[in-house]
Amino acid sequence: RDAEAALEDIARTAGRALQVDRTGIWLFSGDRSRIRAQSLSELASDSQLPTGEILASEHPSYFAALETNLVIAASDAANDPRTHEFRASYLEPLSIVSLLDVPIRIGGAVVG
Repeated sequence: RDAEAALEDIARTAGRALQVDRTGIWLFSGDRSRIRAQSLSELASDSQLPTGEILASEHPSYFAALETNLVIAASDAANDPRTHEFRASYLEPLSIVSLLDVPIRIGGAVVG
């Protein structure tokens, strides 16, 4: 629970500092076939949202972008070629218009 609570605190603090609606911490599976939300925080309600995962097999453009881009900044995420694949399953249900993905590195390796 300590690690989980720490991730929740990091997500919540980042959201407040950046003044964004939601923040999340997503980590790759060992085989990099999926990326799973470890913490999703919503600023307005100061609450944690249910976590989920995104599969590489269903979102190849997004995973290619994660592997090749230092940062993914999508001002129109529903139509951005890197993020449009999860429009119906993730962006629209959460009313996400724009997003910023920044890599999490441990020892030089991108882990999330």
